[in-house]
Amino acid sequence: MSAAGGNAEAEREQHPLVDPGRPHRWALTWLLFLAGALILDDLFDAGVFKPAATALLAGLPLCVLLAVAGRDAAAAWFPSLPGRLLLLMVGVGALASRGQLVPSGAIDTVLLFGLAHVAAVLGLRAAEHDARALERGLLIVGGVVAAACVLQALDVDLGLSGGPDEVVGLSGNSTRAGALLAMAVTAGLTALTGGRAEGRADDPHSQRRAHYPLASWRSALPRCALLVLLIGACLLTRARGARLATLVALGVVAAAAWWRGRHPPQTLRTQQAVTPPARGRVLAALLALTLLGFAAAHALGGRDAVLGRKLEQSGPILEGQDLTTNVRLAVWSATGDMIAAAPGGWGLGGFRKHFRDFRDPVEAAMPGLAGAATEVHHPHNELLVLAAETGVLGALFGLLLVLLTARRAWVRCVDEAGVTQRVASAVFVCGLVLATLQNALHDVGTALPFWAAVGVIWSPRPQESRAWWLGKRSTGVLLVVLGAALALLAWPRLDSQLSLRSAFLAIERTQAVDAQAVSFFERALQATPRDPDVAALVKEFGEVGLRQAAQLRDVSLQARLVNLITAAKATLAEN
Repeated sequence: MSAAGGNAEAEREQHPLVDPGRPHRWALTWLLFLAGALILDDLFDAGVFKPAATALLAGLPLCVLLAVAGRDAAAAWFPSLPGRLLLLMVGVGALASRGQLVPSGAIDTVLLFGLAHVAAVLGLRAAEHDARALERGLLIVGGVVAAACVLQALDVDLGLSGGPDEVVGLSGNSTRAGALLAMAVTAGLTALTGGRAEGRADDPHSQRRAHYPLASWRSALPRCALLVLLIGACLLTRARGARLATLVALGVVAAAAWWRGRHPPQTLRTQQAVTPPARGRVLAALLALTLLGFAAAHALGGRDAVLGRKLEQSGPILEGQDLTTNVRLAVWSATGDMIAAAPGGWGLGGFRKHFRDFRDPVEAAMPGLAGAATEVHHPHNELLVLAAETGVLGALFGLLLVLLTARRAWVRCVDEAGVTQRVASAVFVCGLVLATLQNALHDVGTALPFWAAVGVIWSPRPQESRAWWLGKRSTGVLLVVLGAALALLAWPRLDSQLSLRSAFLAIERTQAVDAQAVSFFERALQATPRDPDVAALVKEFGEVGLRQAAQLRDVSLQARLVNLITAAKATLAEN
């Protein structure tokens, strides 16, 4: 064996995630970008389109890429404690479904769980080979979404507004856009403090170059300008939960830094090749960026962008109380009744189907945006929806995953000096707060950064045993199966959404539900035959088209529309 070969083997033994070929360094960025920024106008449901498109355009090819040149990371993730708990949650939910899966909920949930594994594997690998991958991905997708928010605030119509005077970015919803921007702001501000070239004394591979964005104006100005844009755009969405999540995440990271300063680990050593900027300089930069972000939001959206609310209620129902808070509390209370009625769970996708039986009539009477009637698809708390669909056992698995990850994140923030773990911990905490206030883990744009952060946090340390890792062959097979499953589940959902979009565009061109539009509606219903959302839309437009066809005396079109409406009604009756 040559000396070079011997050195490579020795490095591989000491540094377990060195594969012969490495996946492209932009893999995680590509996944996060598609999840957060991929959108089309005239979509029926962006929340369905995004995970399906992300699974096909990123999930499938990345699974193949990892099977070829990333099996070490996957071999470490799947048998790890969070990897097993994630699989157990899906298994418990599938058992609770008792074979009666609702495609509009169950398939999307399974897709998200599958993509979560892909994101976690890429995050785990990035912790070793591309320390800034998570930060870079969030800043890129956050910058694109922030630019869209600014254009919407300037009354540029992007065809994506979800309500009157809403800034929705590329998420189709202001709450989702605010959550994604909160994660980007959290990652950017945390990384702004930089990281010393420190590592564990017993691990030479943890020695990394110091990176201080504030060390020079050349590196500081572009980053600071982007952070001002991100902060301002986050404020423009008026998502209060996003603001709270950002503050909590930064506070936790600051507390870990304070604790580390008071109790420095004995195993750490410092390289003095690069001098970090003074702490006062960092704090002054953070304060200045925050104030500039507020000023930018105020200039674009006025006082409402900083202090305003998306929903106002002056009726006697709430008697001056906050509408959003009261809706949350009412939905959470009803979800608790739902869990008590079926501790074993209602099955994947079962929340939306069965929640209407437990919904508070007073809450149901509250108007939504523009006074529209509302329907609850999610309780705006991930633990509650997990308990409702997978049962108390599934919720315990999820809670255990969160607690163990939080503990590991704190330990790694305190014991390790690199900025990678601080950024991952900040994103994890931000996602955790968002998950208690909204559907952050059911939206692919915010769920995948969260799971990538979990992967970074659970990246193996040299002193940890490799005995529990999967074999390379079985890991490769598992990745190929995961990619194939993502493709098989995603294509019908994507086909249905694109067919509906084509139908909308055909109706817009002709101002009528003609034969071409009917063909697209038929394809959408055939692609997802048990989707109540698609069925309701097809029924609505089918009835409009039937009246138009009767006036034109088009017998053939009438017959097709009757069959279409009948199939849609059957789907609605089942679900």
